[in-house]
Amino acid sequence: MVLLILTTVISILSVLVMPKRISWIEMYTTSLFVMFLGSVADVYLDVKYNPYGFFTKGVPK
Repeated sequence: MVLLILTTVISILSVLVMPKRISWIEMYTTSLFVMFLGSVADVYLDVKYNPYGFFTKGVPK
């Protein structure tokens, strides 16, 4: 657990300190595209292959 917290803190600090060479609109556009692509991939994989087999389909009775 300590390693997880330490890694998270170091990662966040390195991102905050690192100089950014792209504009804010490019950052937001990239973030939105990644969220959209991840959602589409999750929905496609769930419908086609059901890799998240934790729940049954439909409303529980």
